[in-house]
Amino acid sequence: MDKRTKFIFDILTLITITVVCLISVLGNHEKQINILTLSIVLVASFLFRTFIVYEKKSYDKFKVPSILMELLIVLLILSHDTTNVSQIYLIILIVDAVFYYSLRFSIIFTLIGYLFFAWRNFYHYHFIFENTSDFLLTVFINGLGFTFLFSVIYFLKLQIQQKQLLAETMKELEYKNNKLKETSKALEEVALIKERNRIAHEIHDTVGHTLTTVLIEMEACKRLIDVDREL
Repeated sequence: MDKRTKFIFDILTLITITVVCLISVLGNHEKQINILTLSIVLVASFLFRTFIVYEKKSYDKFKVPSILMELLIVLLILSHDTTNVSQIYLIILIVDAVFYYSLRFSIIFTLIGYLFFAWRNFYHYHFIFENTSDFLLTVFINGLGFTFLFSVIYFLKLQIQQKQLLAETMKELEYKNNKLKETSKALEEVALIKERNRIAHEIHDTVGHTLTTVLIEMEACKRLIDVDREL
Protein backbone atom coordinates (compact mmCIF):
# COMPACT_ATOMS: atom_id res chain seq x y z
CA MET A 1 0.00 0.00 0.00
CA ASP A 2 1.53 3.32 -1.07
CA LYS A 3 1.76 6.21 1.40
CA ARG A 4 -1.09 8.21 -0.11
CA THR A 5 -3.52 5.26 -0.04
CA LYS A 6 -2.42 4.34 3.48
CA PHE A 7 -2.96 7.91 4.69
CA ILE A 8 -6.50 8.02 3.25
CA PHE A 9 -7.24 4.58 4.71
CA ASP A 10 -5.98 5.65 8.15
CA ILE A 11 -8.02 8.86 8.11
CA LEU A 12 -11.20 6.98 7.16
CA THR A 13 -10.50 4.44 9.90
CA LEU A 14 -10.02 7.21 12.44
CA ILE A 15 -13.28 8.85 11.38
CA THR A 16 -15.07 5.50 11.70
CA ILE A 17 -13.64 4.93 15.17
CA THR A 18 -14.76 8.41 16.24
CA VAL A 19 -18.31 7.86 14.96
CA VAL A 20 -18.53 4.44 16.63
CA CYS A 21 -17.26 6.00 19.85
CA LEU A 22 -19.98 8.66 19.82
CA ILE A 23 -22.75 6.16 19.04
CA SER A 24 -21.62 3.66 21.68
CA VAL A 25 -21.25 6.37 24.33
CA LEU A 26 -24.63 7.95 23.60
CA GLY A 27 -26.32 4.55 23.41
CA ASN A 28 -25.13 3.34 26.80
CA HIS A 29 -26.45 5.69 29.45
CA GLU A 30 -25.42 3.58 32.42
CA LYS A 31 -21.80 3.05 31.39
CA GLN A 32 -21.04 6.15 29.37
CA ILE A 33 -17.98 7.12 31.43
CA ASN A 34 -16.43 3.65 31.16
CA ILE A 35 -16.99 3.40 27.42
CA LEU A 36 -15.85 6.99 26.81
CA THR A 37 -12.64 6.47 28.79
CA LEU A 38 -11.83 3.21 27.04
CA SER A 39 -12.63 4.74 23.64
CA ILE A 40 -10.29 7.68 24.27
CA VAL A 41 -7.49 5.28 25.21
CA LEU A 42 -8.27 3.23 22.10
CA VAL A 43 -8.08 6.27 19.82
CA ALA A 44 -4.79 7.38 21.43
CA SER A 45 -3.29 3.93 20.97
CA PHE A 46 -4.52 3.78 17.37
CA LEU A 47 -2.93 7.16 16.58
CA PHE A 48 0.34 6.10 18.19
CA ARG A 49 0.43 2.79 16.32
CA THR A 50 -0.64 4.21 12.96
CA PHE A 51 1.34 7.42 12.72
CA ILE A 52 4.40 6.58 14.83
CA VAL A 53 4.94 2.82 15.16
CA TYR A 54 4.20 2.05 11.50
CA GLU A 55 6.21 5.02 10.24
CA LYS A 56 9.43 4.52 12.23
CA LYS A 57 11.31 1.24 12.20
CA SER A 58 12.84 2.02 15.57
CA TYR A 59 9.34 1.51 17.05
CA ASP A 60 8.78 -1.94 15.49
CA LYS A 61 8.96 -3.55 18.91
CA PHE A 62 5.68 -1.80 19.79
CA LYS A 63 3.72 -3.16 16.79
CA VAL A 64 2.46 -6.35 18.42
CA PRO A 65 1.98 -5.04 21.99
CA SER A 66 0.07 -1.97 20.78
CA ILE A 67 -2.50 -3.85 18.70
CA LEU A 68 -2.91 -6.50 21.42
CA MET A 69 -3.57 -3.72 23.93
CA GLU A 70 -6.15 -2.26 21.55
CA LEU A 71 -7.79 -5.68 21.25
CA LEU A 72 -8.02 -5.87 25.04
CA ILE A 73 -9.57 -2.38 25.15
CA VAL A 74 -12.09 -3.33 22.45
CA LEU A 75 -13.00 -6.50 24.33
CA LEU A 76 -13.61 -4.41 27.46
CA ILE A 77 -15.77 -1.98 25.49
CA LEU A 78 -17.73 -4.89 24.02
CA SER A 79 -18.37 -6.24 27.53
CA HIS A 80 -19.96 -2.88 28.49
CA ASP A 81 -21.65 -1.96 25.21
CA THR A 82 -25.29 -3.00 24.82
CA THR A 83 -25.75 -1.41 21.39
CA ASN A 84 -23.33 -3.85 19.66
CA VAL A 85 -22.05 -0.98 17.50
CA SER A 86 -18.61 -1.35 19.10
CA GLN A 87 -18.25 -4.61 17.19
CA ILE A 88 -16.99 -2.36 14.38
CA TYR A 89 -13.92 -1.75 16.55
CA LEU A 90 -13.16 -5.45 16.36
CA ILE A 91 -13.58 -5.49 12.58
CA ILE A 92 -11.21 -2.52 12.25
CA LEU A 93 -8.55 -4.26 14.34
CA ILE A 94 -8.87 -7.46 12.30
CA VAL A 95 -8.43 -5.43 9.11
CA ASP A 96 -5.30 -3.82 10.57
CA ALA A 97 -3.92 -7.17 11.73
CA VAL A 98 -4.38 -8.74 8.29
CA PHE A 99 -2.94 -5.77 6.38
CA TYR A 100 0.06 -4.91 8.53
CA TYR A 101 1.04 -8.15 10.27
CA SER A 102 2.07 -11.65 9.29
CA LEU A 103 -0.47 -14.24 8.20
CA ARG A 104 0.16 -16.38 11.27
CA PHE A 105 -0.31 -13.49 13.69
CA SER A 106 -3.43 -12.22 11.91
CA ILE A 107 -5.03 -15.69 12.05
CA ILE A 108 -4.34 -16.00 15.80
CA PHE A 109 -5.54 -12.42 16.33
CA THR A 110 -8.79 -13.05 14.45
CA LEU A 111 -9.34 -16.31 16.34
CA ILE A 112 -8.96 -14.55 19.70
CA GLY A 113 -11.43 -11.89 18.62
CA TYR A 114 -13.90 -14.51 17.44
CA LEU A 115 -13.68 -16.58 20.64
CA PHE A 116 -14.34 -13.54 22.81
CA PHE A 117 -17.16 -12.46 20.52
CA ALA A 118 -18.77 -15.91 20.86
CA TRP A 119 -18.33 -15.89 24.64
CA ARG A 120 -19.79 -12.38 24.88
CA ASN A 121 -22.86 -13.36 22.89
CA PHE A 122 -23.39 -16.37 25.11
CA TYR A 123 -22.88 -14.33 28.29
CA HIS A 124 -25.27 -11.55 27.31
CA TYR A 125 -27.84 -13.46 25.26
CA HIS A 126 -27.78 -17.03 26.61
CA PHE A 127 -31.37 -16.64 27.78
CA ILE A 128 -32.64 -16.33 24.20
CA PHE A 129 -31.20 -19.71 23.18
CA GLU A 130 -33.77 -22.45 23.68
CA ASN A 131 -31.16 -25.22 23.57
CA THR A 132 -27.49 -25.90 23.01
CA SER A 133 -27.95 -26.60 19.30
CA ASP A 134 -29.27 -23.08 18.73
CA PHE A 135 -26.22 -21.62 20.44
CA LEU A 136 -23.82 -23.86 18.49
CA LEU A 137 -25.56 -22.91 15.25
CA THR A 138 -25.10 -19.22 16.11
CA VAL A 139 -21.45 -19.84 16.95
CA PHE A 140 -20.99 -21.65 13.63
CA ILE A 141 -22.63 -18.84 11.66
CA ASN A 142 -20.52 -16.24 13.46
CA GLY A 143 -17.45 -18.35 12.71
CA LEU A 144 -18.35 -18.35 9.02
CA GLY A 145 -18.77 -14.59 9.20
CA PHE A 146 -15.32 -14.10 10.75
CA THR A 147 -13.79 -16.52 8.24
CA PHE A 148 -15.41 -14.69 5.34
CA LEU A 149 -14.26 -11.33 6.71
CA PHE A 150 -10.69 -12.57 7.14
CA SER A 151 -10.65 -14.15 3.66
CA VAL A 152 -11.93 -11.00 1.93
CA ILE A 153 -9.43 -8.76 3.71
CA TYR A 154 -6.53 -11.12 3.01
CA PHE A 155 -7.57 -11.34 -0.65
CA LEU A 156 -7.60 -7.54 -0.87
CA LYS A 157 -4.15 -7.47 0.74
CA LEU A 158 -2.81 -9.88 -1.87
CA GLN A 159 -4.35 -7.82 -4.67
CA ILE A 160 -2.77 -4.63 -3.34
CA GLN A 161 0.61 -6.36 -2.94
CA GLN A 162 0.45 -7.70 -6.50
CA LYS A 163 -0.49 -4.27 -7.79
CA GLN A 164 2.43 -2.71 -5.93
CA LEU A 165 4.78 -5.42 -7.18
CA LEU A 166 3.60 -4.85 -10.74
CA ALA A 167 4.09 -1.08 -10.38
CA GLU A 168 7.59 -1.58 -8.95
CA THR A 169 8.43 -4.05 -11.72
CA MET A 170 7.20 -1.66 -14.40
CA LYS A 171 9.20 1.16 -12.83
CA GLU A 172 12.31 -1.02 -12.73
CA LEU A 173 11.79 -2.12 -16.33
CA GLU A 174 11.37 1.51 -17.41
CA TYR A 175 14.59 2.41 -15.59
CA LYS A 176 16.47 -0.47 -17.21
CA ASN A 177 15.00 0.43 -20.60
CA ASN A 178 16.25 4.00 -20.22
CA LYS A 179 19.67 2.72 -19.18
CA LEU A 180 19.68 0.40 -22.18
CA LYS A 181 18.87 3.32 -24.47
CA GLU A 182 21.67 5.35 -22.94
CA THR A 183 24.10 2.45 -23.30
CA SER A 184 23.01 1.87 -26.89
CA LYS A 185 23.50 5.54 -27.69
CA ALA A 186 26.94 5.49 -26.05
CA LEU A 187 27.89 2.38 -28.04
CA GLU A 188 26.75 4.06 -31.25
CA GLU A 189 28.91 7.07 -30.44
CA VAL A 190 31.89 4.80 -29.68
CA ALA A 191 31.33 2.89 -32.93
CA LEU A 192 31.12 6.19 -34.84
CA ILE A 193 34.36 7.42 -33.28
CA LYS A 194 36.06 4.13 -34.10
CA GLU A 195 34.87 4.34 -37.69
CA ARG A 196 36.11 7.89 -37.97
CA ASN A 197 39.47 6.86 -36.54
CA ARG A 198 39.65 3.92 -38.95
CA ILE A 199 38.90 6.14 -41.94
CA ALA A 200 41.39 8.73 -40.74
CA HIS A 201 43.98 6.03 -40.23
CA GLU A 202 43.35 4.62 -43.70
CA ILE A 203 43.54 8.09 -45.26
CA HIS A 204 46.71 8.79 -43.33
CA ASP A 205 48.30 5.53 -44.40
CA THR A 206 47.19 5.82 -48.01
CA VAL A 207 48.11 9.47 -48.46
CA GLY A 208 51.35 9.01 -46.53
CA HIS A 209 52.29 5.99 -48.61
CA THR A 210 51.41 7.81 -51.83
CA LEU A 211 53.36 10.93 -50.88
CA THR A 212 56.36 8.85 -49.82
CA THR A 213 56.28 7.00 -53.14
CA VAL A 214 56.02 10.28 -55.07
CA LEU A 215 58.90 11.81 -53.12
CA ILE A 216 61.07 8.77 -53.72
CA GLU A 217 60.25 8.76 -57.41
CA MET A 218 60.95 12.50 -57.66
CA GLU A 219 64.26 12.05 -55.87
CA ALA A 220 65.13 9.17 -58.19
CA CYS A 221 64.23 11.21 -61.23
CA LYS A 222 66.32 14.09 -59.96
CA ARG A 223 69.38 11.90 -59.54
CA LEU A 224 68.85 10.22 -62.89
CA ILE A 225 68.62 13.65 -64.55
CA ASP A 226 71.89 14.70 -62.86
CA VAL A 227 73.57 11.54 -64.19
CA ASP A 228 72.13 11.58 -67.68
CA ARG A 229 70.99 14.96 -68.99
CA GLU A 230 69.38 13.34 -71.98
CA LEU A 231 66.69 11.88 -69.70
